[in-house]
Amino acid sequence: MIVSSARSMNSSTMRLNMLRILDARLSCTMTTDNKENPIHVDRQNVTSEEVRQCHNALLLTINTPEINTLFMNVMLGQSKHPLKDLNQIRRLVRKELGFGDDFHLDNDRTWFASQPNENS
Repeated sequence: MIVSSARSMNSSTMRLNMLRILDARLSCTMTTDNKENPIHVDRQNVTSEEVRQCHNALLLTINTPEINTLFMNVMLGQSKHPLKDLNQIRRLVRKELGFGDDFHLDNDRTWFASQPNENS
């Protein structure tokens, strides 16, 4: 039981790390919103070492191969719709972690490009 809990915690932490890495990738590649309007994106950095470590962890721990396929497509710039793929990854991860897949994720409100300035 303790091993199962630890494995679940590591699995959750690893998947959150994967999403952090995807956020960093998107922050360096997104230039327009879903309607092709130019956007300002606050950059987020990640090292190649962190990406490789995350990819290895994914390959060793995921039950759904589509998660890795979508991850690689976004990371390698091969995704035609990276924000939709990000939402699909979130759905698949929720399902793997036992939260189900009936949670609505709005493809038009998938990702924060930048935090609005509170003083504006």
